[in-house]
This record gives sequence, C-alpha cells and structure tokens, in this order.
Amino acid sequence: MATVYILKSKPTNRTIRIEYEGGYLMAIKMLFKERLSEDKYRSTLALIPYCETDLPNLAAASNGIEIEKEQPREAKTTPEKIALFCLFYKKHTTVNYVATQAEPGMIRNVTIDEKLLDAYFTTDHFYIKNNYSITNYVRHFNLVQNYAYGNAKQRNKYPNTYKPEFTKTLSPNQFNAYCQHLINLGLKPRKNRLGDIIDFD
Repeated sequence: MATVYILKSKPTNRTIRIEYEGGYLMAIKMLFKERLSEDKYRSTLALIPYCETDLPNLAAASNGIEIEKEQPREAKTTPEKIALFCLFYKKHTTVNYVATQAEPGMIRNVTIDEKLLDAYFTTDHFYIKNNYSITNYVRHFNLVQNYAYGNAKQRNKYPNTYKPEFTKTLSPNQFNAYCQHLINLGLKPRKNRLGDIIDFD
C-alpha cells in the first residue's frame, strides 16, 4: 500500500510529493517556482529519506520544511466514482473498463477512494483477484474496507467456523458481519425452513 507525503519548504517555495511503498521510497515529484541549479537539485534530493521511518528525523531538523501526509482521493459523485474505478482498472489490467447499465446505481451509495481501490486491486482474496468489476467491488465492499483500513485484529475478531454459542452474544448487525466473515472465507450458510441461518458448511 503506497503512502504519500507532501514536503513544503516555505523559505524556498518548493513542494515535493514523495511516495513510499512497503516503507521504501518509490516515487518523487518536485514542483519548483524557478529552475534549480545543479547544487540546489542535489541538496534537495539529499533531504529526502529513502526509508519512511526516517521522515520524523527530517521533521525534527525541519529548516522550515513542513511534512503533510496526503489523504486518499475520494470520489464524491457517481461519475467521479466510475472514473476513479476505471483509472485503477486500466492501471492494474492495462484494459479499459466499461461499466454496465446497472453499475452506476450500485455504486451511488458506496465509498470509493484511492486507498480502497488500491486494496481491491492488490488483494489475493479468491473472491476478488482477477475478477475485477464495480459489481464485484460493491458485493465485497466490507472485505475491501477491512483490507484497506482494518488491522489484522479487526479482520480476525470473528471465529473462522460457525459457533452457535458465540452468535448468542452478538447484536443483529454483528451477527450479519459474522456471517459475511464466514462467507468471505468460502463457507456456505445452511438455513432452516424460515430462512434463518443455523449453520455453515
């Protein structure tokens, strides 16, 4: 998962956008108001830490440098959401995505941002990998959200098998989340004649 920081230098009016992946520097984009001399260019590059963990050292010795973590870009409107999904789809598959007629309605009330899409297109989960579509994204949104924003404890807070005694401690919403967790693991719900879930196979 990529993490982006913006470095701003007030004295020199320079802005640098740096991207770390797995804790190591992956990309640099520099925005300057005037052309740099070679010495200034080298001294600017020397400021940028290779390891993300060294950024606090740069902040401590700031010399007028402000460090700001960039928030993932979030699409607000339905056309923006589809455009952002298409952008990530092309990036990860090299093929243009064509939304179905039903998908704009499906995605209208679902959050889409860069961090969620990054998680969606990089997870190895068998329900998602190489089965990319807006329909699939919406269907497995809770799973994608866990990969993007949850930690291991949050993802594993439910047992990986169906435990009737455990269900008695859950609220209706928690029970639904527990069932979804089991479904995401590939288990199939078994229901009684009333349609209530009584077990998983």
